Amino acid sequence: MSLTTKFSKIASTVLLIGGVGSMLGGVALLLQGIILQGILFFILGIFMLVLLVRLAQYIAQQQSAQQAAQQAAQMGQPQQGQIVVVAYPPQQNASDSLVTCPNCGSSVKKGSNFCPNCGEDLRKATRTYKTQDY
Repeated sequence: MSLTTKFSKIASTVLLIGGVGSMLGGVALLLQGIILQGILFFILGIFMLVLLVRLAQYIAQQQSAQQAAQQAAQMGQPQQGQIVVVAYPPQQNASDSLVTCPNCGSSVKKGSNFCPNCGEDLRKATRTYKTQDY
């Protein structure tokens, strides 16, 4: 049993006993005619019981998160807080393919207007370009 589980059980017991005890003490004081103290004890008891309910909700959330993490670990999925690196192959667009400059023969991106090596105007309609395969 973990320390957190032990602490939550102790806190739950204290809140339950304290809340019920304060409510009963408040009712007893009210019956004796001590109104202000009776109301304060009764409200304190309700407050402690509300804290008990909140603690129970928190414990249930923590347990469900632990169960989900255990299931994910069993399935080989990454857990919360882990860093996962996923490498995707680069996407190749048709515009990323290379052509050969007719003047100097260097590789130029398809769709470029001028060769970056020699400055040849690649928009000339009389030239044909060979596509290089990579």
